Amino acid sequence: MEIRERQGGGGEYCAREALGLPLAEPNPKNSSERPAWNRLVLDTLSQSEPPYCECAHFAKRPLSWFAWIPGISSSEGSALDSHNLELSHEHLFWDQSGSNIGFGPHGLFGESKIRYRYRDEGECFNGSVMRQALTAIDLPGRYNFFLNNCQDFVASVRKAYHALALKKER
Repeated sequence: MEIRERQGGGGEYCAREALGLPLAEPNPKNSSERPAWNRLVLDTLSQSEPPYCECAHFAKRPLSWFAWIPGISSSEGSALDSHNLELSHEHLFWDQSGSNIGFGPHGLFGESKIRYRYRDEGECFNGSVMRQALTAIDLPGRYNFFLNNCQDFVASVRKAYHALALKKER
């Protein structure tokens, strides 16, 4: 499942249609309805478990207003990375089902990995545990480029994933 928004004259699925939701509220572009939208997206995606194993992974892409610059857009282990301030958008993808989720100014959303030139971070995570991690995190709150951005959202999912993986190992 891919969550997308309609571009201009139609053609692409509305985010609600892609999730199988009614076109009624909540509206992610209305800031007062965004928390309800975010909860709906998290709940729907976490419950859409496919009948097969799949790999989940994180990927980054250039920001719509900034070119990709190695060392600034992606610099694993750097101060920018550790403070979630790299000049890139970070997103979570599941390989086989095509599900994906990211966080931006209008809340949680999905988009095409190919169209937006995502760079895969490489590591394969258990897709089922990753879906469980989505249910373990708090709603992302109001987007702020410096204080609560896509990288902060992904970091919270990663942290929840690792906590769940540790429990399963015990």
